[in-house]
Amino acid sequence: MILHFNVRAWRKPPPGLCCATRADRHDRQRAISMRHSSFMNIYRLLQLCAVLLISQPALGQAASPLASNPYAAVHEITQLKTRVSQLEHQVKKLESTGLVLFLFGVFCALWAQNTGRNAWLWFFLGLFGSVITVIVLLVKNSNDLFRESLRVKLD
Repeated sequence: MILHFNVRAWRKPPPGLCCATRADRHDRQRAISMRHSSFMNIYRLLQLCAVLLISQPALGQAASPLASNPYAAVHEITQLKTRVSQLEHQVKKLESTGLVLFLFGVFCALWAQNTGRNAWLWFFLGLFGSVITVIVLLVKNSNDLFRESLRVKLD
């Protein structure tokens, strides 16, 4: 007679899991996540306090000269106004330059598309290499026209 023992039946279940229902496990997980979120909130609060403590001397030093001398504040404001106006003027200059570069790119892409070449490649070459790319484009176009005229003559 051979005795067969079920090994799994003789093991003890882990504590807390033998009688745990789904609701008990859900409650435990919720409690753990609430503890985690409260620790994260405390951690974020400590980070904010550290940032405020570190930046407080810098904020106090930056505000004190202007508050003590109103003429310095007026001078600082006029300097900022002139700098802003200079930046606006530079942006207007770059606006027209950007438009011209974009048109170079469009012209190169249109030519490439009409001649069966990669339009995106030629667009970016025209955009970034503008004048040099247009010169290369004109040389390639003249070579294409020369080859085409030779084909017509040979036919």
